Amino acid sequence: KQELKRRYESLNPALLKREIDRTLNLLYKAYQAKQTSAQKVEPKLKPLKKLMPATVSFLMTQPRGATVSS
Repeated sequence: KQELKRRYESLNPALLKREIDRTLNLLYKAYQAKQTSAQKVEPKLKPLKKLMPATVSFLMTQPRGATVSS
């Protein structure tokens, strides 16, 4: 439980979002490259528009103070 608590407290939502966006961009570029090569073979395919992710709000609770039980 302590390990999960430490991991949760170390998470950075802004950094996670940047990493997810970067990875999505790489996936989209790979998709575009595949579609471009497929269009050379089959020109009937229509290229798909890039999908933009919805705006996300991160709600985080404040860490509770340490309690001492006797």
